[in-house]
Amino acid sequence: MAHDSRKIASYFISSGGLLATRPVVVHFRNGRVEKGYVRGFSLEAPLFEFMPIEQLIDEAFAEWTPVRPGDLKAIFFVRNLEGNSDRQDRMDAAREGLGTKVSVTFRDDETVVGYIPVPWNPTADGAFYLFPADPNSNNAVISVYPASVKKVEPLST
Repeated sequence: MAHDSRKIASYFISSGGLLATRPVVVHFRNGRVEKGYVRGFSLEAPLFEFMPIEQLIDEAFAEWTPVRPGDLKAIFFVRNLEGNSDRQDRMDAAREGLGTKVSVTFRDDETVVGYIPVPWNPTADGAFYLFPADPNSNNAVISVYPASVKKVEPLST
C-alpha cells in the first residue's frame, strides 16, 4: 500500500514533530503488527506514543495513542515504511564496533541476528537494542522486549 508521503511530511512539519518522531513497525505480543510513528520513546519509559500510518493518512487531526512496553514483542525502527518484502537480510554480515553478535529467537519462532551494543548479560531482564547484522537492512535498530524472547545466543563474528 503506497502512502502519500507529502501529506505525512506536511503533518509532521506543521505540528513541529518532525524531529521528535521515528518511523517504526511495531510488533505486539498478541501478534498484531502496525506501521507508524513513535514519539517520546526510550527503553526505560513506562509508556510512549504511537500513531498508526493509516490514522495519519485518514484523519486530518490524528491523535497519538499511548503504548505500554509490556504489550510489545519488538519495535523495528525503519529507514522507510515501504520496505521491500522481497529482500532478505544477510545474517552472516559482520559489522565492526557494534558490540556482541547474537541471534535472538522470539517466542513466535522469528529469529533476527544482530549486535547488542553492550556486553551481553543473559540474566538481564530489561529491554535492549539490537543493531541488524546486515548494514543494508531497512531496520536501523530494533528494540527487543525480553518477555517475548525465547533465547539469545552469542555468535562468532
